[in-house]
Amino acid sequence: MDKYTFEMIPGLIGEIAELLRSINTKLDKLTAEPEPASAFPEWLNIKDLTAFMPTHPAAPTIYGWVRENLIPYYKRGKHLFFKRSEIETRMSDTRNKTDEEIERDAMEYCAKHTIGGGRRR
Repeated sequence: MDKYTFEMIPGLIGEIAELLRSINTKLDKLTAEPEPASAFPEWLNIKDLTAFMPTHPAAPTIYGWVRENLIPYYKRGKHLFFKRSEIETRMSDTRNKTDEEIERDAMEYCAKHTIGGGRRR
């Protein structure tokens, strides 16, 4: 551990202040609001799609999704394009149900469908 003297205090306070400014700047970047969807154009290329999606997937990941037809896309020549509204719809369609929603759906299904399916001929 370094030994500090009384004469070193002003310089140390300056260094601490600079470190705090640096930390605040980094925290501001981390906690910044994501860009609203309207800030993105309707037609997205790979780079735009990466910035648009909350997880910021890498380009090879997006190419894999395209190859497996997991996301809607358009191809013009060698270029891929994605319609923002279709990507938003796709992201909201993949929502998983909560346990309560699954339980409610199961109860509704059981109420509508009898065991054995009715009369046999």
